[in-house]
Amino acid sequence: MDNENEPQIRSQSPKPIPSVYFNGFQVALSTADILITIQHSNNSILNLSLSYTTAKTLAEKLEGAINLLEKRSKSKIMSIEEVGRFLQEELKDTKGKNVKG
Repeated sequence: MDNENEPQIRSQSPKPIPSVYFNGFQVALSTADILITIQHSNNSILNLSLSYTTAKTLAEKLEGAINLLEKRSKSKIMSIEEVGRFLQEELKDTKGKNVKG
């Protein structure tokens, strides 16, 4: 029996759906669409073209999912920018010190 709380994803095609892992991205705008360049280890691996409506809906759904995770786990997930700022501060604080992990 299917669990009602688990998201159900069904393909419209019998072909397998490719999976992609990424840890970075870039966003560009045109007059009609948004282009998201998906990156893995600073290498571009995929381009996604989205309408503004689809991009906004995606952003809202992602924000909702992250907010739910943070609320239930009582743990804040840092953005790439926040991790970068944290690491910069750590480098300043540990410069010249022997850091053990």
